[in-house]
Amino acid sequence: MKLKLFLLILIQFFYSLIALAQWVSVDSLNSSIHKISTSSGKLYVCTVTTGVYISSDSGVTFNPANNGLTNLNTRVILAKDSLLVLGTNQQIYKSIDFGTSWQLASNGFPANIGSNVQDIIFKGDSILVATYGNGIFCSTDYCQNWFTLNNGFIDLYRDGLFVNGNRLFAGTEGSGSGIYIS
Repeated sequence: MKLKLFLLILIQFFYSLIALAQWVSVDSLNSSIHKISTSSGKLYVCTVTTGVYISSDSGVTFNPANNGLTNLNTRVILAKDSLLVLGTNQQIYKSIDFGTSWQLASNGFPANIGSNVQDIIFKGDSILVATYGNGIFCSTDYCQNWFTLNNGFIDLYRDGLFVNGNRLFAGTEGSGSGIYIS
């Protein structure tokens, strides 16, 4: 009898876990989604063709936030306080008003990056951007100016960045596939 009761409780437990794993569509943003980020109680969504969307109500509704963007193929977004850094398939933008408006922030980048922005991270007050084809860029003045951090790479196809303490890790594609550490 105890075994039957135990099995019944166990089955009920697993059914309740299955019920929690159901997904429900909240909004169709008419585009594929590249990245979702959060800061200050807002959700930020990067889409392939329709730009950035912001939700202030925990994802119940999303509103477009593309004022100042000339490129709506958004790839990755990262927030720190009121500063948002946005990478597209060609450019870097910043917003200092939680995404209400965007400014091109590409001083120090090639005139046209010519490659996707793959990842953005903060390391202290520095902002690091990984690109697919032009390596890693760094800004120490909140996106005003950028310089490269490519010394030692076999190629410039950076796909992901990660910070652990004082160490910076860069994931790669192409002939230098693997992980680099600085």
